[in-house]
Amino acid sequence: MMSRKMGLSLFLREDDMRDNRPLSTPDEILNAALAKERQSREFYARLADQCRIDIVRKLLERLKDEETKHERMIEDMLADLRLGRGLV
Repeated sequence: MMSRKMGLSLFLREDDMRDNRPLSTPDEILNAALAKERQSREFYARLADQCRIDIVRKLLERLKDEETKHERMIEDMLADLRLGRGLV
């Protein structure tokens, strides 16, 4: 099992802590959200690959799958935005 600090370091990147500029357009906000979802999916995937406890690994895989769903949802929103459709 990995330490909590090591797990968090896999998730938090130095760039995330430095870039505090405000996001102002829907495109910027959705692209930032998409990047975070991808980062989260990768985080859960790495932890699942390293985990040797079945129930925990299954949870991590489920969380990874949820992040994939979120990515698809945001990608759909971005497509709608680019096509000039309003977001609901």
